[in-house]
Amino acid sequence: MNLELTKEQYLSLLKALSIASWVSMSITEIEDDLELDFEPLEQYVMSKHKDFSVEEEVFFDKDTNSYYPTQDFEDSILPIIDIFEDTTFWEELTHRLARRDMQDKYGEASVDAMDPLERLNLEEEYLIKYSEEFSQFGVHRLRVGIE
Repeated sequence: MNLELTKEQYLSLLKALSIASWVSMSITEIEDDLELDFEPLEQYVMSKHKDFSVEEEVFFDKDTNSYYPTQDFEDSILPIIDIFEDTTFWEELTHRLARRDMQDKYGEASVDAMDPLERLNLEEEYLIKYSEEFSQFGVHRLRVGIE
């Protein structure tokens, strides 16, 4: 198969692959049994950087015989990763606390047995409560009861 890309498409592919690789490395540090290895594909894509005249984005290290993104390229994707992490943090925290509160009030078995639409409608009240709290105060009023 021959895939023809413009320079802009190549850079988008490189960014997408770098982000996917970063996410997979983060996951596999926690979950050893997951096999998400983007490195061979990432190396192949980066090896084509000269075809697209983007030497400012990728370099080859003779000592390791590998391609690497430049610091400027990494700096260009870090804001994307930061936004992703921040958004994921707040979404997960909000949903997990909402689920916990629902289970505390109605019982885990009862919540699990609910009609999905009923559960979503009920959960919405809790999600709004936590979304408003975190939007206004962040984690400043969040406390964990440690004795």
